Order: sequence, then structure tokens, then C-alpha cells
Amino acid sequence: PEMASAMLEWIANPGERKRVLVQRAAQQTKLLVKKDTDSDGDTPCQQHAATLSNLTGQDLAKEVRQMLLQPKKQTPIASMDSSSHNSNIAATHKNNTSTVTPVPGGKPSGFGGIEAAAKSSRSREKAAAQQVFVDDGTTESGTVTTSVSKSLRKLRFHALIDSGMGRLGFKTDYPLPNDSRRDTVVILQELMEAEINGGPIEFFGMCTHMAEANATSDYTNSQIVRFKTLLKRVRDAGIMIPTVSTDNSAALLTTTLTHFDPNEILAQAHANTRGYVRTGGAIYGQRPAFTQLRPISTLKAAVRHVAILKEGESVGYDRAYIAPYDVRIATLTIGFADGYPRELGNATGKVVIRNKLFAVAGNVCMDMMMVELGPSSEPTDVVVGDVAIMWGDPGGLVKLSDLAATLKTTQSALTCGLDKTRVLREYI
Repeated sequence: PEMASAMLEWIANPGERKRVLVQRAAQQTKLLVKKDTDSDGDTPCQQHAATLSNLTGQDLAKEVRQMLLQPKKQTPIASMDSSSHNSNIAATHKNNTSTVTPVPGGKPSGFGGIEAAAKSSRSREKAAAQQVFVDDGTTESGTVTTSVSKSLRKLRFHALIDSGMGRLGFKTDYPLPNDSRRDTVVILQELMEAEINGGPIEFFGMCTHMAEANATSDYTNSQIVRFKTLLKRVRDAGIMIPTVSTDNSAALLTTTLTHFDPNEILAQAHANTRGYVRTGGAIYGQRPAFTQLRPISTLKAAVRHVAILKEGESVGYDRAYIAPYDVRIATLTIGFADGYPRELGNATGKVVIRNKLFAVAGNVCMDMMMVELGPSSEPTDVVVGDVAIMWGDPGGLVKLSDLAATLKTTQSALTCGLDKTRVLREYI
């Protein structure tokens, strides 16, 4: 509801919207201008030295418009392999707008995704049929056109419904007489009126989130009843709902749940709603309650240093580890700043190196951690540069689910805790 109010205020203030759009256009265009060259590839195009820091108001607007109105070279469309479905599409460009025309005899396109489905909204068709003010940059006042400009960027939104999660969202029931909140349907009607009248927003659908989706709970059914009640009220108010989403990973995979009836949730007049699910941790197999899933994430580090500690010597902060005998210690290139939990120090956590399991020695440091490789009198094949696996080794010696259970947390909490800049992500 707070976001809805903010959007309506934003729509009602075209000056502020225009200022933000002009600033963004300036930043994007300056990046393009720096890379652009003339047709010979030798002489750079005119450079615009002005920046957002030394331009304001009319000067900034004029410079941006000048950049945007510069003639653009037509780039020929590269031919695609005949096996591609997209090879049946031809594009034509005119007056900075583009239309996509199917080639005669081409194959019909399939489901184009949630965005394509949402465009079937009757509200959007109504907006396109009306006269909408579009600032095309050619005059100070803009122009009036009978269709929505292809270049008019819109803010797409879903209405999040609080059917029982209690965190965020529109309420499903009517407000009480002394309640300060407004009815959800009334707010959605205002947003749809703003969209129909040319406001830069697009209603993409409604969603809710299940708080307790498991086989032994009746709460999911009670949530869906509240959600369906609001769906009916919204549709009865004449609002088309392009998409609906209710299920997270748990709700999707719990086979005994019968809460989602497409005949009730998706059916509506003129164009049925598209339904979809929001799989999160299940994509990575991080839902131990469902045995049909297999965890796929692996956390790795490198062996940076191997040394021998004499009996009685210590390693790490607070001298938490003191060598009980002459022992070989490996230092790894990962620490709690990277997201490896400090609580796994002092032999609570284990790592795998060369298919062997080793315990964490001492406290986990910010950028490093140590593991005990065994008595120095025994040979070892661990050397600097070896890969150490924190969890997810092929042999199953260190499982993410076991670490989560040890720390009394969730697998998602561990993977989300990995630093986004320090830990390199590789998708296979």
C-alpha cells in the first residue's frame, strides 16, 4: 500500500519524472558517445564534455536532446541460422521506432513468457486506444499521439497480497470503520485508472507468499481462501489480472497440498490469467525435506600455505588451537568475511582436500582459515595450490545440509551469506 501511494504521487508529478528520465538519458548517452566512431572508424564522433556535475535545467535538457536527435547509422540485421525460430522474424526501422513483422510462411511463435502474457491485459489495450501525452523531445511541449510510444518506459508492478505471511502486502479483507487503511480494490482501481490515462506504469499481476507450506499444516489452504476471495473482488471490479503467482518451492513440491485450483484462480473473462511459480532454493536443491532434490552448490578455496607446528605451538587468534604433537597445518584462502561461518572453527567444521576430510584448526579468521592435516611424521599429498571444498564435494563428505543442521540454520542462509564481491560465482 505504501508503494502504491508513492507510485500515484510519482505519476501525478510529471516534472519529477521528466527530471529523472533526462538524467538517466544523459548518463546512458554519454557512455555511448565515448564509444561511438564515424563510418571510417578513425575519427571519433563529437565528444560532449559537459557532465551532470556542471549542467543543470535547460542546458542539460538541450544537450541530451541534441545527443538523442543525432542521426543514427542503420545497422544491418545479421542473418541467423535456419534452425532458429527467430529466423522467421524480420525487423524494419523508421523514425526511431521499430516494428516486428512475421515473415510469410513462418512458424507461429509459442508462449513468449510472462511479459508477453501480461500484454494481453484489456486495460493496456484501453490505454493504447486513448490519446496519450508522449514527450518525444522534438518540442518543448511534446506531442499528442493516439498510441503509446514504443520508447515510453513504464514501471511494471505486481500487487503483493498479504494472505497470511504478515510481512508486506495489501490486505485481503475490507477495512474496519475506524481503520485508517484503504480498501485494496479501491487502491488497485486508482492504479489502473492511472495506467489507462497514460501513467507510466503497467499492472503485471497479483502474488502472495505461503508461510507454512507443508504436508501437516492447514494454514496454506486458509491463505489461498483469503487470496481467492480478493481475486474475485478485484475481477468483479473490472480489473483484468494478467498473471498470478502463489507457490514458493515448498508449496510447489509438497504433493499433498491441493490449494491451487486453476479453474478458480486463473479463469477470468476474455483472457485467462497466466499462473507461474517462484522456485527459490529448490533450484539449487536446497530443500532437505524433498528427497527428489539434489544439492548442486559447491564452495571452494585454495591451499595457500602448508607448514609444521611443533608440539605446544599455536595457530590463529586467541591461540584457540595448540598443537598436541608435531602437526602439519594448511592455510586456506577463505574466512568469515567471505561468508564461511566463524562458528565452524575449532573442529566444528570440516573440509575436503584430495578426497580426504580434515578438521578446521582454531578460529576462522577474516580472510583465512586453517585445517589440521595430521601428524607431521605421516606423509601427506596436500600441497600449495590444491583445492579445498567447504561443502558440496562429489563424495558427500561435507554436505551443506549437515552444516546447516550443525549451526541450526537453513541452507539458504549459508549460501546467501557468501559475499557477492569476494566470492567468485561460476555457473555450470
